[in-house]
Amino acid sequence: MKEFLVGLLFLSLVFLFAGVAFLLYPFIIVMGILLRFLIICAFFVFVIWFLGKMILLLWEKINRT
Repeated sequence: MKEFLVGLLFLSLVFLFAGVAFLLYPFIIVMGILLRFLIICAFFVFVIWFLGKMILLLWEKINRT
């Protein structure tokens, strides 16, 4: 009888965790989209900073001679 109760408890926990994961699936998708958006924004900020750095470096080299 103890083995039956342990097996029943295990199966109920598996179904419970599967249900929680199913309910969290839209949240995971939204977080993935948000993370992609943040990475793209950070990349554009880096590109703009790097472009400014290169322009200032070239400006200094041109004006030095």
